[in-house]
Amino acid sequence: MMFKTLFRATWFQLICLAFCILLAYGPSVTAPFIWDDEVMVVGNALIRPESPVSSIFTSSAFGEAFDGSSFYRPLQILSYKLDFSLWGLSPAGYRVTSILIHFLSMTFLLLCLRKLGFSQLISFSLSLIYGVHPLAIEAVTYVAGRGDAMMMLFSLISFYCFLQKKNGAIVCSIVFYILALFTKENAVILPGFMMVYALWVGKKETPLAAWVSFMVTFLIGGLYSIFRIQGVMHATSRTLSWIADTPFLIRLLSVPRIVLTYIQLFLFPMNLHMEYHFVETSLNTIYIWIGLPVLFAVVFATIKWHPKRDLMLFFWAIFFIGLLPVLNVFSPLASTLREHWLYLPGLGLLGVFGLCIEFLKWQRVQLGALILFGVFLLGTTICRNQDWMDPLRLYAHDLELEPRSFLLHNNLGVTYFRSGDIDFALREFMSAIENSPGKKYGVSYNNVGAVLEQKNQIQEAAHYYLESIRLSQYELGYVNISKIYLRYKRPDLARPILIEGLRAYPHSSDLNLLRKMVP
Repeated sequence: MMFKTLFRATWFQLICLAFCILLAYGPSVTAPFIWDDEVMVVGNALIRPESPVSSIFTSSAFGEAFDGSSFYRPLQILSYKLDFSLWGLSPAGYRVTSILIHFLSMTFLLLCLRKLGFSQLISFSLSLIYGVHPLAIEAVTYVAGRGDAMMMLFSLISFYCFLQKKNGAIVCSIVFYILALFTKENAVILPGFMMVYALWVGKKETPLAAWVSFMVTFLIGGLYSIFRIQGVMHATSRTLSWIADTPFLIRLLSVPRIVLTYIQLFLFPMNLHMEYHFVETSLNTIYIWIGLPVLFAVVFATIKWHPKRDLMLFFWAIFFIGLLPVLNVFSPLASTLREHWLYLPGLGLLGVFGLCIEFLKWQRVQLGALILFGVFLLGTTICRNQDWMDPLRLYAHDLELEPRSFLLHNNLGVTYFRSGDIDFALREFMSAIENSPGKKYGVSYNNVGAVLEQKNQIQEAAHYYLESIRLSQYELGYVNISKIYLRYKRPDLARPILIEGLRAYPHSSDLNLLRKMVP
């Protein structure tokens, strides 16, 4: 009896939650900066003390001049600026911050689940399960993925305030929705969660204030979406990925496999890797003729026969609505699928799982299923985090599972280059170019140029730098070709390159320094 009382205490549950999250993610604190960490943190002039905070809100996350198509994550970059003031460029400090954000998210998830009517045991268990689920690795261990962790936190706080149905809380709900939106654009789907809840779950008790909250957030999200969509439509460059290189109908045919793969990743997260580049080109696939009917049958059955059918419908809606921005149908993304894109929509599957467990008659069976699933996920997360301790291990492992990833080839090449293996680096950079759609990956053209320059093949290096600029307007391409021109006393050639580069990257310290050297 005493143990049950202790177990139900919120503070005790939070201590257990914190312990398990630290068990899963604590070892990753010693991992180095990896992948886009190098650009978004290490090389990002926006987070340095000399850069004003206002520049974060007028630039993309990578420092380019802002427009509607930019990778715009101002609050995420602001969090790095705060980290830089505390930790400098020590990756451990940044990961401590990310772990804390993840813990706070799971705390508000616990509160939301209780508010939605789950028992103390189920609410705590589901929060614990999601706290150690490997789907969060790319939002916690991966510093550059912090946008997902922050968006999750702000979204859960916003939704929790929405559930309070009080005027003051409704204002807070709107404020935190705006914060989520300015952390990551995927938060636009949150009003959809509110709408489904108000129409089905809380239809008899949703006050006018909650409806006002939904309408205001829907309006804000709609206007923001229109602005971003127009920016993408008028962008001079488009996303480079295999699925973005296919017509609309092919992307539509790939949706069933995308949805089913996300469900598989939630239930059986095996063979995890950063990028998935599959594309379905035919109607005659197992995902359409078997997978979709089975999925429809499961959704229908769980909604039809569960005693809490309205809540079951709500959680399925969270999953499907949450996936809308990442299905690659209307706005093609950098890959077909990424595991962290399920981080927010996966709450829907978590709720469905919880309702199914709750449907079991015997509490011991419930507890056994929850413990087995939680231990499996914890072990998977601990093992996967080991890959993140070493860039060479991470990229080599993930390339075995996704050899078409030109980003992974490029990152592996960078790792070889830094260790002095320039021939291996050149091989991987060329593989990145060969594996990119249309051989248009400008970053690798710049990196090939860097290898050739080190081999003293200056003319060939200059060609690859210029190709990097032509294909991707890559910042280092501008920097490296300008240095060559200045080294060989050709400021007349460097000047227009620097002017063009600064137009694209006004906050680049390297470009600004080089521009001062040109009369």
